[in-house]
Amino acid sequence: MKFKSAACLFLAVFLFLFVSPKDSPGDLSTSPEWGFFLVGDGVELAKKTPGIKWTRFTGGAWGLFEKRRPEGGRHSYDFALFDERVRGLQGFDVNAVFVLHPSAQWAAGPKCKDEKGKFCPPQKEYLDGWKQFVKAVLERYDHDGVDDMPGLKKGFHYFEIGNEYQSPSQWNGSAAEYVEALRYAYEAKKEADPDAKIIVGGFTHLGSLKSYEEDPEQIRERVKFIQHAYQFTKEVLNYPQYFDMVDVHFFSYLKYRPGEIEDGIAWIKSTMRKNGYSKPIVCLEWTGAFSYPFDPEFDREKLKILLTGKPEKRYLKIRNEFEKEQAVEFAKMFTEILGGGCRLAIYVQFSDFPKHFDLPLWQTKGVVRADRKTHEILGPKPAYYVYALLNNKLSGIRKAERLSLGEDIKAYQFTVNEKRVIVAWSAGAGGGGRKVVNLKPALGKEEVSVTKIAVQGGGGVSTVTLEPSGKVGISAEPLIIE
Repeated sequence: MKFKSAACLFLAVFLFLFVSPKDSPGDLSTSPEWGFFLVGDGVELAKKTPGIKWTRFTGGAWGLFEKRRPEGGRHSYDFALFDERVRGLQGFDVNAVFVLHPSAQWAAGPKCKDEKGKFCPPQKEYLDGWKQFVKAVLERYDHDGVDDMPGLKKGFHYFEIGNEYQSPSQWNGSAAEYVEALRYAYEAKKEADPDAKIIVGGFTHLGSLKSYEEDPEQIRERVKFIQHAYQFTKEVLNYPQYFDMVDVHFFSYLKYRPGEIEDGIAWIKSTMRKNGYSKPIVCLEWTGAFSYPFDPEFDREKLKILLTGKPEKRYLKIRNEFEKEQAVEFAKMFTEILGGGCRLAIYVQFSDFPKHFDLPLWQTKGVVRADRKTHEILGPKPAYYVYALLNNKLSGIRKAERLSLGEDIKAYQFTVNEKRVIVAWSAGAGGGGRKVVNLKPALGKEEVSVTKIAVQGGGGVSTVTLEPSGKVGISAEPLIIE
């Protein structure tokens, strides 16, 4: 099997990027959609990049908007933070999920007095105030002509309550207190914007939660955290009447944990099914490669050098290594998230070293490079071209299913505009070796087009005539087969 040069693919992707029309954000019930965290100077390039239909507004803590207790039943809000972000999207055909936190220092109990970096539940007497705040936010951005943000040109109707609250480092409260906050938010939605969607979760470590449920003895690391996260998640998912969608997060390195996403999504679906309901699943944070400090293979020294951003020999070597891994991991994770049935996938993040977003693990996760000090955009990474390729091949998915092509083979078949597209790779521990599979039964034809997502982020496109046996070699670098 021969592939054309990477240069051919890069040229094709470049032409595709800047001549293809962009679709408007659509109904998530018809086809999954995707986007990026858009923070910093990469927004202008993002506007020119097809397929980006969503972003996510984080940081929406109640106390940032209502800075003091209401007096005489009168609430005073400062919406400057969200208004600025919304204005930045007015000329960009993209939707947004707003993250709202039921946390204000003046409404919190004594246990939160000296806590920093955590979100605290409001005391019971302030729950109605929380509800009024949620109503005010929904009303301001729904574009119905009543109490809208001045100059609002379109409506926003997706709101997530909290983020990763199963972690005690995020939420200084119980699952029951979170459920109460959800209940009041859902009441606010019914009164202010009944068509809005309330999203629960930001649930993480789902593969581990599945393992813990099957056999707690399997968990050898961070045992107390996994126990707490399991109990918290199970309790919250007992109350589907207070949310419309479930958010799951994946910060995975599939090279070493190939089952993380597939197992995690399966566990969420199973848990909902056992409780007698089903809700759409979205993935509003995902990223991979060099990203998970709890993996034994995680190299903190490499990350430290990568974060310097200094164009020195060792840095450039590590940057190239990371970018190759990132491109391949992006393809695998994107495929698994969509193949598992998620209706929305938002990647962390579009550009490196964004302003006002200084968490070390995320600084180099962009699909475009940026200068660490000036934040100036320096150009696309291999993962950017991989994204463009996948967007081109998978936009308009109508059906997704897992294929069984043999041991240690991950393969998903997507129906896109009446055409079948298969994405497949070898998924054994450590990256997997080359496997030979028979694709004739799956595709039902002799001739296929194969795109290889190589470690450089490119690869080639070639029409391949299958041998009578219909065998194709599959390695750790994903193939897109049509």
